[in-house]
Formats: sequence, C-alpha cells, structure tokens
Amino acid sequence: MRDSVKRFFKMFGNRNLEGFIHGYLYGRFPNAYVYRLGKLINVAEKEPPHDLPPEMEDILDVVVGKVARETLDPATSTYHAKVVRTEHAVDLVNVKENVYLPRQERVIPYPIANDIILEDPDHIGVIECPCRHTQSKPCLPLDVCLVVGEPFLGFLEEHKPNNFRRLLPEEATRILKEEHERGHVHCAYFKDAAGGRFFAICNCCSCCCIGMKAYLAFGSPNICSSGYVARVDAEECSGCGSCVEACPFKALSLGDDLVAEVDPARCFGCGVCASRCELEAITLERDPEKPAPMDIKALLAEAGGEAGA
Repeated sequence: MRDSVKRFFKMFGNRNLEGFIHGYLYGRFPNAYVYRLGKLINVAEKEPPHDLPPEMEDILDVVVGKVARETLDPATSTYHAKVVRTEHAVDLVNVKENVYLPRQERVIPYPIANDIILEDPDHIGVIECPCRHTQSKPCLPLDVCLVVGEPFLGFLEEHKPNNFRRLLPEEATRILKEEHERGHVHCAYFKDAAGGRFFAICNCCSCCCIGMKAYLAFGSPNICSSGYVARVDAEECSGCGSCVEACPFKALSLGDDLVAEVDPARCFGCGVCASRCELEAITLERDPEKPAPMDIKALLAEAGGEAGA
C-alpha cells in the first residue's frame, strides 16, 4: 500500500472503512465520479477522459447513487460547498500553521461534514476541474480546482501525476483573483469523502459546476451562503443590467424603475455583481440571518489562535 493511501486511511480511522473507500474512489477517479453524479441529475453533457477500471464501475455507481440521494436533504447531505469571498479565499491559501476548528456548524449549517482542519496548509495544489470536463464547451482554463493540505496533496501527487501540480501560495492567489475576474465563484468544499473536512477551493460557474447546476435546477441544499448579501445603492445605480447578467445565482433583476434589485433568499454573497458594477453601486454586507463567513482569521481569533501570514 502506498504511503499516501496509508495516511489517507489514517484520517478516517479503522471504524470508518466505508468513508475511506468512498474517499479513495473520489480522489482516485474524480472525473468518473463527478460525471456519474452529473448524469444522475441530467446536467453532465459528455463523459470525460478517465482511468476507471471496468471492474470498479458498479462499485462507483453504488457510491455515487448514495451521495445523490443524500444530497437532496440537508439532514443527510455529505457534499457541501461554502461560498467564500475572494479576500477570505486568499487568506485560506496563505495560512502557514496547522488549523484545528472542529464542528463549525455556524459556518456550515449541516450536521455532517463541517470541520475546518488544515494539516500542512502551505501544501497547495491544483487539478483540472472534473465538472468542466463534463461539459461540451467548458469554461477555460480547466486547472482551477485548488486542493489544500494533507493527506490530500500526497494522495493526488501519487495517483494523479498527469492532472496535478503543486503551487506556491502566490500562484494560488493569482488563480483565485483571475477566476473572480471571470465571474466565477470561490467555493470551499467539505465532504465525507474527505473525512468530513475542508479540503479544496473550487472556482465554480453556473454553466459547468455540478453543484451549482443542482442548486439552480432542484434547489439542492449542497451550497451555503458566504454570510454576506449584496446591497444596491438605488441613487447610484444606472440600470445598466451588468450585475443581473453576471449573477451566477440569478439573485438580481431590474425593477420597474430600472434599478437593480436583490433577492436576499437567492443571494449567496459571492461578490461577482459588485465587481461588475462600474459605478460601485453594489456592496456586500454581513447578513446575520445567514451562516457565518469562512473568514479563517476571524475564526482563529475567536478560538484564541492566529492565522499564519
């Protein structure tokens, strides 16, 4: 058994063999895994290249089917994306010290998969987005899924050498900022297949991301708010509609007076609309009715620690 697999198994422990098998399949065959998940909800357009052995196909179908059923109910969902503002995403890829913040229900308001644990957080890598691989005309570039910490990087480095490379925090920061400029959403991912921990920051779009497609099509609860909501200064808004067109969650519209209006229930506080407004008429404000932001500096300060810089 490879050392990375041993370390991966240790994260789950002897009592969670099912979780380890799930995690192994997810990390070892991400394209095949995500394609099957997208196919079940009819949002995957094409089967991407993958290296799944034929004898593993039935096993993966069973695992993915279970995930699909669980994801539709907040009480059982084990696949979560937390929308993160760009500045907070940058902070996450610049942490230098290990972080142990278990059971963050305020941040991820579900009973499963909500630990913020970072081991070797300065170990950062990038893989090609499995979701974009399932689309006929995917957004580019493909290599935008950031993986943070161990044992995840070691596992990918040994098993996906042609679809993985390590990054310095400076390059990860550049990817985040460039993806924000493209109108894409930073999502911090938590999953039972990652030991219920935060393990990645994906840069998601409504045209490719399986999770966002599931939310927009079915209201799937797998995505939660950044903790902020967009606010429009009616006196400054020109009614150009740029923010309406850019919003990935269809949370903005133009009212009868041609002023942009925000539906707070649909707004995830990603900040894409604010970056599109040339008049700076849109700001993000903390909404106390939404989950707490994944602001690693603030969370560590509350816990009595400090974020590495």
